[in-house]
Amino acid sequence: MEEAKKTKKKRSKKIWVIGIVVIAVVAIFIFVKLKSPGSSVEYGEIGVEAVPLAMQDMSETINVTGKVESQNVWLATTDLTAKVKDLNVALGDRVQEGDVLLSFDESDVAEQATELEKSISTAREQSRTQNESAISNAEMALSQAQRSQKDSIATAQEGYEAAKKAYQEGKKKKKEGLPKSEKLKLDNELNAAKKAVESAQVALVRAQLAYQDGLDKDLSMSESIDLAQAVKDAQDGVVSAENALKQTQAAYKETMKNGSITDDELEKLKTAYEAAKRNLENTKLSTADAITSAENSLDTARASADEPMSESDTQLSKLQRQLNQMTIYAGQSGVVTQLNVSKGSIPNGTLLKIEDDSALKVNVSISEKDIVKIKEGMKATITSNALPGEEVEGTITQVINFASAGATATDPSADGSVSSGSNYSANIVLEPGSHLLLGMSVKVNIAVSSEGENLAVSYDSIGYDENGDTYVMRATERKDGKYDIEKVPVTVGISNDYYSVIEGDVSEGDLIIMNPYMVTEGQPTELSVIDGNSEILYETDTSDSEG
Repeated sequence: MEEAKKTKKKRSKKIWVIGIVVIAVVAIFIFVKLKSPGSSVEYGEIGVEAVPLAMQDMSETINVTGKVESQNVWLATTDLTAKVKDLNVALGDRVQEGDVLLSFDESDVAEQATELEKSISTAREQSRTQNESAISNAEMALSQAQRSQKDSIATAQEGYEAAKKAYQEGKKKKKEGLPKSEKLKLDNELNAAKKAVESAQVALVRAQLAYQDGLDKDLSMSESIDLAQAVKDAQDGVVSAENALKQTQAAYKETMKNGSITDDELEKLKTAYEAAKRNLENTKLSTADAITSAENSLDTARASADEPMSESDTQLSKLQRQLNQMTIYAGQSGVVTQLNVSKGSIPNGTLLKIEDDSALKVNVSISEKDIVKIKEGMKATITSNALPGEEVEGTITQVINFASAGATATDPSADGSVSSGSNYSANIVLEPGSHLLLGMSVKVNIAVSSEGENLAVSYDSIGYDENGDTYVMRATERKDGKYDIEKVPVTVGISNDYYSVIEGDVSEGDLIIMNPYMVTEGQPTELSVIDGNSEILYETDTSDSEG
């Protein structure tokens, strides 16, 4: 079946080549005829060709090449600078996971580790003593800073509270003046003094009236003297009451003055209060900074005590790790495909490679015209010239859909050596049980589609009308050897490199004109019939130009 498909494709290619040649000859022939004076072209003269409609294999495959690789590759590496003491494998050996592959001479590394451990121990003891002293000093400094903070803040707080109280009392005194009780007492004393003056003045008026009345009466000398004395006493009483009033008014004014406060005095109290407040805040900040600094010093001292001897400890860890790596074990089962060491050598980097030959894959290059067709999960058939007749099935598991710089892909559809420039790639996992070996060159046939057999014609056999609808021209042989031409609408389906599937009122074996634009529906035409088995199956006699 596979050989039949290949043969059919070869024949299809042959048809295409013949078709191209025929079209070129026809074009030249028409051009010459049109250039000739009085020339006219008839269909029978330019060699119209038809092909029997047949089933075509529309499956599409992509053929590429590649090499067999392992799906699982394990590399043994090292950064040791020791000699290989024992080597238990050779190139091509099969090993099992966990097998001892090789071992290094550990004597030099072990001696270095011992000496370094002693040096680190001595240095650490010296460092411990120094660190303990540093921690003790830092703890004392922190304690002193904490005590100083407590005392400083207490003093600043006391000054702040006193200034705050004086300012608040000043504001109250400015707003309210004397207490109501004291002010009421002063008002009462002032009113009493005023009333005493008024009473003395009334008494003086009465004494004067009595004295005047006595003059009008014929009083005795003694009575007159008594009235005069009463006037004088009344006058003295007025003077005394007025003096008492003046003293009371002066005392009232002085007391009222002392019971209030001026704006300047209140501003001074406010300034003192704000200064005390700032001093308290600054004291808290400065003492907090001092404590933070002391705490940081303590943390630094403690951290220094906990820090390892960085450079020496790192070197010791490296030596201890190297001692643990003196024996190399196989990380997986497989075949030793690369060996970069020998007994007695001092290797570095990659020691050896183990590849699992029970799980194989093929990495293939894909040209840019084909990469868009490749999908994960597609099936592939792998063959090798080393194993003639054996086919191995595989599945695409990874498509690398970016071009690798400088890579080229070959196009086996031509002569197998045509380069198509920068390419893409894919990984194909092989089914287990094949006889393929690691590194073998293989051919890979990727099944892009599996459409099977369908009625199909070449691209050039499909015509397009003014509405964009597709059709083919079908030829039916007449008794006179010419052919009737019929236009048949068709629907075009999938296509490959040579054919397109058509559906419509057509059947296998129908003669389809290879170039529908060379004929006219309803006009009898002479033509040549071609199939895939011979160049010309049947050729009409073109010597007769009867219409």
